[in-house]
Amino acid sequence: MNQLLKTAVTAALGMGIATAGVPAQAGERDVDTRSLTVSYKDVDLAAPGGADVLYNRLRTAAGSVCGPKADGRNLVARFYWKQCYDKALDKAVGAVDHAALSETHLAHTGRRVGAEDSVAAN
Repeated sequence: MNQLLKTAVTAALGMGIATAGVPAQAGERDVDTRSLTVSYKDVDLAAPGGADVLYNRLRTAAGSVCGPKADGRNLVARFYWKQCYDKALDKAVGAVDHAALSETHLAHTGRRVGAEDSVAAN
């Protein structure tokens, strides 16, 4: 894949994320910006299983940029982590803008994304 697409995935995974703690005041939360480059130059998205390979990398990266998964008992922290994870994954899939990857994402999440979603969400 070309450098432009690789850069797009980096930008999509770099986003403001809420810290795992409960917000100090209603409507306010600390924000930290993290980014991660996901290389997929070794993945043929047109080959069987290629989209699954990249999708698993993007899922792992989204989890990494959003920090440790919140304990299930802390519902507020879990909500913010899930919100960050979903947004990061949606933006990364949209930035790649490949039909097979988008279909894989739709099958896993029920959410359809495309390049317009990654641009509109910035």
